[in-house]
Amino acid sequence: MFTSRRIDLRRRGLAIITTSTGLPTEWIEEEFEITQDIINTKTITLSYTPITGSEVVKLNGLVLVNDITWDYTINNNIITLTDNLELIDDPNNPMTDYLVVKYEKLRSS
Repeated sequence: MFTSRRIDLRRRGLAIITTSTGLPTEWIEEEFEITQDIINTKTITLSYTPITGSEVVKLNGLVLVNDITWDYTINNNIITLTDNLELIDDPNNPMTDYLVVKYEKLRSS
């Protein structure tokens, strides 16, 4: 027998869920404007270490693929961008690239 629950999607704020291991988690969203430093190092450091496979990385709104032969790899809280991505940092251009990373992390006690 299936049971259903009504979820109010209009509420905003901190979402706390419990993983299959029973540990509480929360969702984090971080935005990064592409700078010359990011272009040179090809790395972005997240504030927290995501739960494996929970991250969604978007470049200018397009979802990137986590694969060394595609767009990026992630190790702990470091995202390494591949050479397949052409990044732009031009202060005179209002269309400067930006990355948004949304991920799930374990909630601190």
